[in-house]
Amino acid sequence: MKIGLDESGQVITEPLDSLSELLQWNPENFSFNKSVIQKKVQMVANNDSLRKGLEPSTRPQVLVCHDMCGGYLDDRFYQGSSSVSPYCFYHWQLIDSFVYFSHHFITIPPVGWIQAAHKHGVDILGTIITEWETGSSICQEMLQSTSVIDRVTTKLAQMALAYGFNGWLINIENKIEIDHIPGLQYFVHELTLKCRAMLDAPKVLWYDSVINTGELKWQNELNALNEMFFQVCDGIFLNYCISNDHLSHSKMMAASHGRQFDVYVGVDAFGRGTPGGGGFNCREVMEMIQNHGLSCALFAPGWTYEKHPKEHFDVQEVMFWGLLNDRMSTRTVKVPFSTSFCRGYGNQYFLEGQSLSESPWYNLCVQQIQPSFTQSQFYRYTLAKTVRQVTEKTGETKEEIDVKVHSEVQHPANPSMDYDVSCGYIGGGCLKLFAERIQSQAVCFKLFKLDSDYFKALQISVVWKASCIDDFSFALALTSADEEKIRPVFTLLETTSLSDKQRKDMSLQLCEVDPSICVETIRPMEETNLKNGFTKSTFLVSSSKFIEAGYKDNLFILSAILVPCDNVGALNSCMTVHIGHITVHEYHTALFPPPSLNNMLCWTLKADLPLSLDDMHKILINPYLNINLQNTKTPPSTEESSISFNHDSVSKSQGSISVSSFSAQNCDIVSSLQSALSQSSSELSNPIYILKWSYSSSMNIDYILVSSYDQSGQRKLLGQTVGEKFVYVPSNDNKLVSFSIQPIFPFANSIGDEQFYKL
Repeated sequence: MKIGLDESGQVITEPLDSLSELLQWNPENFSFNKSVIQKKVQMVANNDSLRKGLEPSTRPQVLVCHDMCGGYLDDRFYQGSSSVSPYCFYHWQLIDSFVYFSHHFITIPPVGWIQAAHKHGVDILGTIITEWETGSSICQEMLQSTSVIDRVTTKLAQMALAYGFNGWLINIENKIEIDHIPGLQYFVHELTLKCRAMLDAPKVLWYDSVINTGELKWQNELNALNEMFFQVCDGIFLNYCISNDHLSHSKMMAASHGRQFDVYVGVDAFGRGTPGGGGFNCREVMEMIQNHGLSCALFAPGWTYEKHPKEHFDVQEVMFWGLLNDRMSTRTVKVPFSTSFCRGYGNQYFLEGQSLSESPWYNLCVQQIQPSFTQSQFYRYTLAKTVRQVTEKTGETKEEIDVKVHSEVQHPANPSMDYDVSCGYIGGGCLKLFAERIQSQAVCFKLFKLDSDYFKALQISVVWKASCIDDFSFALALTSADEEKIRPVFTLLETTSLSDKQRKDMSLQLCEVDPSICVETIRPMEETNLKNGFTKSTFLVSSSKFIEAGYKDNLFILSAILVPCDNVGALNSCMTVHIGHITVHEYHTALFPPPSLNNMLCWTLKADLPLSLDDMHKILINPYLNINLQNTKTPPSTEESSISFNHDSVSKSQGSISVSSFSAQNCDIVSSLQSALSQSSSELSNPIYILKWSYSSSMNIDYILVSSYDQSGQRKLLGQTVGEKFVYVPSNDNKLVSFSIQPIFPFANSIGDEQFYKL
């Protein structure tokens, strides 16, 4: 993947299509994405942090392989885009690994996917694919000697380290000469070893394709023909045309190696070769896989987006995953954690409840921890399946399966739990809880499955607002997720005062009917009125009641509850609450004031004439990537940071220092800038602004807002980034006066101050 500019000046990511591009890639010249590597994981699988990759899995795994329309769509924009109705994955709580797939030789996940996956504790892999005649030529060149293989595997492991992802899916879909089979096995083995040496949570998977004779023959199982590749990597991704016999054979062979869960059985959401026909009937093949105790590789679940009207995407997505939910393990969110529920897109950008931008935007880097439970918790789904015979053009007949899904709400108050882009606290939207107001019918919305230490007090803060709060009450509840309930226990966090009857209604909703219910009621230790109607309620929660009840597991369910008031004559027929932010952390964990960014610099690049590649190379290498920042909070003046150039002179104003005197290195973004400008047939009427700043690697920044100010003092949000650089090409009518950067930290009270750079 290369990072560069497109024709409009947007920073984009692109794949690599040749072996020479891969071998020329140099980690020393790469710096755009380094901040991603240090991201802290907030969601963990089965209470374990992301494993180092050397320990065997203790349960079947779920992998999603994301293949959509060739890849690198709206997600390719490093600084986000203005996409409307983009594809967004938010069922991270049900999966363990994510593969970004395309049909390019080297596919590296765009930064937004890396950020979102790691934020949820999910491994993320790139793809190495060779196919057709071009792929065959690449393999012949790549496998010609161990020295070439060593160079290639080193580059691939270094690339994963530099971009901050966890490994590779290897997909060789062309014939391999029999003499090169030992080299191919060596390639898989060396890449696996190097990823284990360099990466956290490393994973290298082999796709069921080429066999030990070099032939391209999909086996649909682990057997003696593909075992040689399975033995030297972390797992195998089986082809989709499986049967129960295939699964039995695979399980037997994998178990003989003690690696049963390293077999990922392919399931194609589009139904190509998949038993049951895929789509909403993926549940059928998932049940087959579950019965054999193997892992699953779900291919192209974006089917819900590609094959249905975009306005119905959320309904289809919740239904698709709701049908699979009981076939998967819901992973836990590790305390401390914080979320604004933002999915990484919106029609506005909200900051502390107020709209900062009223334009559509899409940036997965901004996605926050998503709930462990969704709207599907209130539904019961039933499938009606029809099998029909279809005659193809060849005269052959095949079966096609039509599936209709019937969904039935399992609560009289008809509750809903949605991402609402019309309201938000930080990001593009917030969580909207809705239920009809039926007397004595409390509604419990499960939100998060938490992993926390029982013996430490928790501080829980919720930012919320409600309509007609006089007609109903809103509370949070913390209940044990212990499967073997000794006796029901829950802690009720009352954002509004509840009557005894309301508490009883809540108790019945949470724990059904049980006379031994142990209820602890807590009122906020602090309550603050915020902007735009939001309230922040902060609670201190003790673990004493859970300890007294004999619970030993450290898992909790955090829920939100809406309960009608006793006022029979209430006029409002519904209950609505917007939750803008939730933070959970140990009480003694100090939340320090947000640190400041420093060393903000800005370069203004202006061209009088179209420039040659050599001119661009001289100009951009050092100002953009290789300037040494000084330890000062005083930004340079405009003269110190403005660079003008043409064919005849390349110099830095006010300094008489020729930029070309610095050592030049090849760099992807420089090459893209060169290409964009050299191919332009007209003069650049607008400058390119390149912002750069720095902060300590220990600083836990979620992302950074970049804004501009015009002569009237109007703030315009330009985008969000996770790096230390931002590239901006303004429009003709945009009279800029200054730029600002503002860090967003993981906790609600940690919105950093703006820092300005005056032009």
